Amino acid sequence: RPRTKAELIAGHRATPQRKQAGRMTVRNLEAQTCHGGIEGHQNVVECKHAEEEKCHQELEANGVVIINEMTNSDFFVVCVDSAEEKQSLLELTNVVNLEEDYVRTLSYMPDMVRPAPDMGRNLQDYIPYGVDMIDADRFWAEKNDRGGGAKVCVIDTGIREDHEDFAGSTISGSNNAAHVATPYNNDQNGHGTHVAGTVAAADNGRGSVGVAPEAELYIVRVFSGQNAVFTASSIAMAMEECRLAGSDVVNMSLGGASASANERNKIEQLINEGIHIVAASGNSGGGANPKEYPASYPDVISVGAVDDSKKIASFSTHNSEVDVAAPGVQIYSPVSQSRTATQVNI
Repeated sequence: RPRTKAELIAGHRATPQRKQAGRMTVRNLEAQTCHGGIEGHQNVVECKHAEEEKCHQELEANGVVIINEMTNSDFFVVCVDSAEEKQSLLELTNVVNLEEDYVRTLSYMPDMVRPAPDMGRNLQDYIPYGVDMIDADRFWAEKNDRGGGAKVCVIDTGIREDHEDFAGSTISGSNNAAHVATPYNNDQNGHGTHVAGTVAAADNGRGSVGVAPEAELYIVRVFSGQNAVFTASSIAMAMEECRLAGSDVVNMSLGGASASANERNKIEQLINEGIHIVAASGNSGGGANPKEYPASYPDVISVGAVDDSKKIASFSTHNSEVDVAAPGVQIYSPVSQSRTATQVNI
């Protein structure tokens, strides 16, 4: 049974039962998109359960352009250019559903980040206020545990692995170009490095310190550049990379409108293997606070943002699906501009 959010937050954990990877003849999603682009053309086909081989053959026999096969699932990413084509595809024997491959974006706005004040790179580590607010430092002392033995998979824009704030950290990542953007240790945006540092920047006498400075980081990059687009299917493939790497936690500071059966299916697979999934609630707090996904799926821990006074951040989505609030305003963390650059989100 998939665990409830309450069980996840309470820390209950099932015994992992890792599945074997299935047949994979896929191509990079960002490099290979449909004629006319992603929105309105790129769709996800759901096949009858356990009939993906027959479904694949049927799709090919009917001239359907298959962009990606979704490893360990009943889904294929395909190109469909018209309503007539969609209807024809739905009439195929082994197809049970068709949905748009919904666009996902970073939970980030460019004007939310600025260079941090000079904190003196040769002084003691800087511990962000959020570490104290959530009692992480007290946990370190009482449990003698700073995250050692835990693997946190960060699905984001990559990482500046040689940043001095990660000196001494254990970092690896996926270079499976068929599923995700590569290499994992390149960050052309800075968002991924900032998130990874918030999680696990090392306590090494330089720069900022993460909430779990001894946790192992596993980086899965879904964003290859400033103008890149990623979708629900690319998030599902990224989560599969996290699963195959033996991750304990998956972190996603990203999302978008509309639930996806494919994305939800992959989340259920990970939850059933005891993997915790955490996602940002979104940055639409100044409006109607719509549900965003993956945060709003039942088994995902949806996290909103508060400031150092524990007030809800003006930008943070706060709807009925938010489970917890965490420090998310003026958070100092490394970014990718240089090996010593630190920025603060505002």
